[in-house]
Amino acid sequence: EEMMGAAEREMKELIAELSDEHHKLARTLTCGESYPRPLEEAQFGLIQTYLEGKNDVAAEALLRKMVARYEQYQISRGYYLSRVHFEMGRIA
Repeated sequence: EEMMGAAEREMKELIAELSDEHHKLARTLTCGESYPRPLEEAQFGLIQTYLEGKNDVAAEALLRKMVARYEQYQISRGYYLSRVHFEMGRIA
């Protein structure tokens, strides 16, 4: 339980840093991509943390947010996109 809380906090912090366009390292890692892979990976990691902690509501909210971003940037294929759809199907 405590481990899940720590993992969730760390993933949320990483996502916040990767989403901050003024964060120097984040700018370097994201390279101006519309949906940077490190951000995508961190968000999916947080989803996994939610699912392991039996927090399907939070997982589904973040899954929907990721799907919206894929649609916004017209991303139609990719590893995490496939995993997102798989996880959405599992919790539906």
